[in-house]
Amino acid sequence: MLADYPLISIGMSVRDGANTLRLSLQSIVNQSYENWELILIDDGSKDATSSVAAGFGDRRIRYFSDGQSLGLPVRLNQAIDAARGDYFARMDADDISYASRLERQCEFLRANPEIDLVGSWVLVFNNAGDVLGRRTGPSDHFSLCARPLGGFKMAHPTYMGRTEWFRKYRYDVGRLRCEDQDLLLRSYRASRFANIPLILLGYRESLTLKKSIASRRMMARALAREFWRQWRPDMALAAILGQISKSVFDYVAFTTGLEYRMLHHRYEPSSKEDCQEWARVWNSLHDSGNVDSRIGRL
Repeated sequence: MLADYPLISIGMSVRDGANTLRLSLQSIVNQSYENWELILIDDGSKDATSSVAAGFGDRRIRYFSDGQSLGLPVRLNQAIDAARGDYFARMDADDISYASRLERQCEFLRANPEIDLVGSWVLVFNNAGDVLGRRTGPSDHFSLCARPLGGFKMAHPTYMGRTEWFRKYRYDVGRLRCEDQDLLLRSYRASRFANIPLILLGYRESLTLKKSIASRRMMARALAREFWRQWRPDMALAAILGQISKSVFDYVAFTTGLEYRMLHHRYEPSSKEDCQEWARVWNSLHDSGNVDSRIGRL
């Protein structure tokens, strides 16, 4: 009966994610909190994504596929429309949620009714499961929103908020690759955000120059639009110049082959405890699927 009356709806879009989807889904199935549904929308996959999804046989996973590639913002809006829970959470098809993630975020939102959206810290890892670092952010709304020009330090795959809030603001389908920051930028003055100061998700880092430049370009547009709307042309110009500067830095990093060294500022060093906990999370997921890809204590 849990799947018929879920409290939490999780929105996930996937495109050609057969190689990573199983671990992501397993991390949701392994959650300590069980009253959820996962709305999994296939965005035109050409690989074995559908077979991976079908292999779970968990009725809480609702799989949709129309054969089209429409982009993440469109698919997330579809998931929001299909959501049956009071809360809506994000999850990407190549990331991993820690087992207590949904429980902790749900408890936080219940205890803090004034908060519309909550995120958490993340541990950054590569395709081999190796730890690259962690990303943190302020816990309270005012610190999170103190410098909108520099972005909001809330990791998109960790978002959980009230479904009615997502339906009010929705994702802008014209802001592909910066839809998360655009959502916060449009809503922060009339909303309340927070971060739980704990690592509750493993974020898979896959750096490419094409994605980086596209993200910078779309972010410049989103910032310029918002600041023009506020009649702040100086901030709009500063936003454009700032994103151009970051694009140049990214270009140099990638073309010299030093992207992971030059872009180390994207995450902070992880502690020994962070690495040990990650090893437990990673190994438990592989044990669940009987896959021989364990990592040792780090």
